[in-house]
Amino acid sequence: MGFITKGTTSEGTASATKTNLRDAISESESLREQQAKASLLQTGVPGVARVTSVVDSGVRVNSEPVLDIELEVALEDGRHYETRVRELAPQMYAGRVEPGANIGVRADALDPQRITLDWLRELDA
Repeated sequence: MGFITKGTTSEGTASATKTNLRDAISESESLREQQAKASLLQTGVPGVARVTSVVDSGVRVNSEPVLDIELEVALEDGRHYETRVRELAPQMYAGRVEPGANIGVRADALDPQRITLDWLRELDA
């Protein structure tokens, strides 16, 4: 007497492998992004950005919104420019992101379009 088991096909295995690989690549890219942001927060040029537009992207990460934010940036080294970022907004800070609000930022000295919001930086009112 034998046991009936669900067979696997090479297509099913290949599909599962592709999905697992895609998930691993996505997690790896996310980790790289987090590391890049952490590095910018430590070494980036500080500045202040005025929010000109904010739109909820509809994406949630651990129930926290990912926002598309347009900014007018003024770095402490004198550079001024406009840019757009997609940023995870921790619930406790999400209310600070509204048109007209000023938010601390850190930008890459060589590529100022690489920018991250500095949620912990307190700005003078």
